[in-house]
Amino acid sequence: MRRAWIALLGCGLALACARTREPPTRPPAVAPVAAPTAPAQATHQPNPAPAVPPSAAPASKPAQPARTVLPATLGGARPAALFVPTAYDPARRWPLVILLHGYGAAGASQADHLGLVRRVEARGFVLLAPDGTPDRRGARFWNASPSCCDFDGQGVDDVGYVAGLIAEARAALSLDPERVVLVGVSNGGFLAHRLACEAADLITGIASIGGSMAEGATCTPSRPVPVLLVHGTADALVRFDGGAYGGGAPYQGIGALGRGWAERDGCGVESVVAPRRFDLDARVPGDETERTAWPGCATGARVELWALQGSPHIPAFSDAFADALLDWLLRP
Repeated sequence: MRRAWIALLGCGLALACARTREPPTRPPAVAPVAAPTAPAQATHQPNPAPAVPPSAAPASKPAQPARTVLPATLGGARPAALFVPTAYDPARRWPLVILLHGYGAAGASQADHLGLVRRVEARGFVLLAPDGTPDRRGARFWNASPSCCDFDGQGVDDVGYVAGLIAEARAALSLDPERVVLVGVSNGGFLAHRLACEAADLITGIASIGGSMAEGATCTPSRPVPVLLVHGTADALVRFDGGAYGGGAPYQGIGALGRGWAERDGCGVESVVAPRRFDLDARVPGDETERTAWPGCATGARVELWALQGSPHIPAFSDAFADALLDWLLRP
């Protein structure tokens, strides 16, 4: 039974059951910043050029400003793909978006599938897309929660890994400390919640897509954290009303998860449903997404739930989704 659940989870927590691991990789519109290549070593010495009399020496050219050389990846032995706008200027502070992929997927391809890579240029942010650790089945996972998804008990310190990536990114790039956000998909959503609980001083907001948190999990963030929950009501893997799978710990229902974050962020106990729905799932007819907010939060905090009525674990997000997501996370 456990093996059957894990097989189903490996199918669902990646992008689709028809693609058992990760979404097909399309050529990204913005390529990772390539590291400069050293010139090849010459195999022989050319004949020396004839001396030029001082009077015939060309006028010296004005010195050109040094070009900022950026790495292609961060993370050392556990590299994470780095996408930087071509207009990057260290004199300006840039937002940082970190994409945490789903179980069995990969960071760069899932970031591309969600439309984040294509928006690095137009929206002006730095994107970091790390990969989880392969398990015995070769599926990449995050050690995010007793509910998901360290099935082999490897005990990887993924909170420390992501915290280290943020520190490395701040050292290598000119980043806006007020806009360092996480987008977690499924297993990555579980990790985003854990980071908000344990490393709130490093981030300024999270979006959890199809993720949750274990029932009874200890969560005492050091400061209020804006939290956006994006979840399909027909999700059969991470169920909207809560559940458990594969012998893991039970996870919270999404309504309870939102209320818990509202309490931590000092919001009002009563939620408010927006009068108008909007369309985020291209496969569900009409405006299927209902937005619920908890008003009156502490300064700088927000908690919202985007409930996609009738959508599965991984919705067929419309082109408007990535922009709506970035608008919410990166608002000044």
